Amino acid sequence: MTNSLYGNSVSSTFQKLVQVVDGLYYDGLGNLLSINDNIGPKGSTGPTGIAGTSFIWSGSWTQSMYYTINEVVSYNGSSYICLTNDPQNSPGINILEWDILTQGIQGPTGSDGIQGPQGATGPQGATGPQGATGPQGATGPQGATGPQGATGPQGATGLPGLLYMNYNGLSYSTINNTISITQSQSNWGVTNSSDVSFILNKPDLSQFGGVQQYGNNTYFPSVGNPYILYIDLSTDLGWYWITQSSTYSCINDIFKNDITVNLSNGKTFGRYSSGTTIPAVGKTPAQIILQATSEPVNPTITLSTSPTSLSFNQSNPIITINFSYTINSLGAIANSALLQYYSNNSATWNTIYNTIGNGTTYSVIGLTYTIPSIDNPQFNTYSFSFRYLVTDTLSATNSLVSNVSILSYSSPTLTLTGSASHINLGIETNNNREIGNTNTILKGNITRNSSNVPLLYYQFFIKINNGSYVSISPTYSINSASSSLSFNYNDSTATSSATSVIYQLGVTDIKTTTYLTYTINYNYVIFYGSVNIGSTNSIGVRSNTNYQFVNGSNPFSLSSGTTLNGFEIALPLTHTISTIYDSTQNFYINANKITFNVNDGAGVPTSYNVYDVINSSPYTSNQNIQITYL
Repeated sequence: MTNSLYGNSVSSTFQKLVQVVDGLYYDGLGNLLSINDNIGPKGSTGPTGIAGTSFIWSGSWTQSMYYTINEVVSYNGSSYICLTNDPQNSPGINILEWDILTQGIQGPTGSDGIQGPQGATGPQGATGPQGATGPQGATGPQGATGPQGATGPQGATGLPGLLYMNYNGLSYSTINNTISITQSQSNWGVTNSSDVSFILNKPDLSQFGGVQQYGNNTYFPSVGNPYILYIDLSTDLGWYWITQSSTYSCINDIFKNDITVNLSNGKTFGRYSSGTTIPAVGKTPAQIILQATSEPVNPTITLSTSPTSLSFNQSNPIITINFSYTINSLGAIANSALLQYYSNNSATWNTIYNTIGNGTTYSVIGLTYTIPSIDNPQFNTYSFSFRYLVTDTLSATNSLVSNVSILSYSSPTLTLTGSASHINLGIETNNNREIGNTNTILKGNITRNSSNVPLLYYQFFIKINNGSYVSISPTYSINSASSSLSFNYNDSTATSSATSVIYQLGVTDIKTTTYLTYTINYNYVIFYGSVNIGSTNSIGVRSNTNYQFVNGSNPFSLSSGTTLNGFEIALPLTHTISTIYDSTQNFYINANKITFNVNDGAGVPTSYNVYDVINSSPYTSNQNIQITYL
């Protein structure tokens, strides 16, 4: 028989499946076999076949059935295995669709079956033109099975424990009088070796790769993969690629067993100490030496992102990414290199770039990535992360993470002052004034600090005597493109009843409202000084050149001078003098008190207690007068 895939000849005797039951031998179809006495002794049990794929017995081949790979059918006395899904021909026609599994011997033709009964005669039709041919009559019943054909000649004694291994890795072995059918994981091809240990003659495919088949080795890739078994179909030999020498090596050069290190005095074989078992099956000496003298080393990788931070509320940010790797494990190349992206929204690493190079180094400069808007909603504060994860073919791995942060929101910078529209007394300032002097000019600036958060409008509020804030202005719109502006606003809301005023500036952008306040305190004034005669009205009192706020010094002093006859002290009605003491003469002085209205800073009449000390003539020397008030 000629193998349908590889074209190498294999004795048909090796395709027999033999089963021993109660000391009798049967072929794959259950036919009793005649065994000659000169069968050699039973060989030792061969090694366990490589785990394979099970078959599906589908009975006799039927043209209308849809068959799939590894379905087994019987046809014309033999059994066939399906090699492709939905074959278009019956078994035995196309060797790429069906391969013979067991070859039966044609028995003699059985006798004809009994003639089926004659069908009833139909009614005579009217004479007319010749009608179409009638349908075929029903098939008669199946005839009885013919006698069993003669048993074929005994085949040659097979290899111990192994009868045959066909093109797709199926092996048949007899153990304990039963037939085991196994299939290897990969397609090893046919071998004509008489040494059953050829089953172990395969490279280490535990990493990845598998098997590639070629018509002959001249079609092999110019540069191979050390983890792929290359099959030369013209010779049925396997080859593997040696990276160090850049050559292919035949499968006969590999170890068939693992190696146990046995060295004395603490010696080692590379990284293997004495007593260690080196996994050597399927590997070449060069591979074992390489394996012993090197081990997986994590790749060297780089990763950088620009910018490293984004402005608050920045839309559609574009990140420029640079990344690279260098494979450090000897004989390895990159197995995977994943550039990944993480956001708080997705909460998972998503791969955005997964290309690897052909060699041991690879780099990308200037890759751009636009942050999706779904991951960067308005006023987002969560950072974004990029990770480069590289693993080589020896499972050594390394990763780097680069974060892109979000700058914090920065509220607008505000300035606010409240200037008095006029200053009446030298003791007044813009935020400490006489009661009634409430007309105020509000000035200041607004500066935007978050460039992606436009300003909308501003407004002024006032709180009088610890009350609630109330609006004193409309909202003034701000051009969204403006980064700064100045303002000047006149206010006369407060009256003489105000003892304190807090102005508030509120600036609203698209995110929030920022406030700044300015406080003004108002107090009554004490007027005092030397006089010839006591004052009788507001003008006289306010003509005194000395004054202080009622919350000022207590006691306070005045100088009598030597040109005027006396002195005067005027206090708001809520305050009275407790003592007047001449510290120069060391005695207390009594004063005359009268009460009348004195205008406040707004010209509003306010009751004052006015104290006068008038002598008949001026003091001969300057007297230091101390006044204590309640």
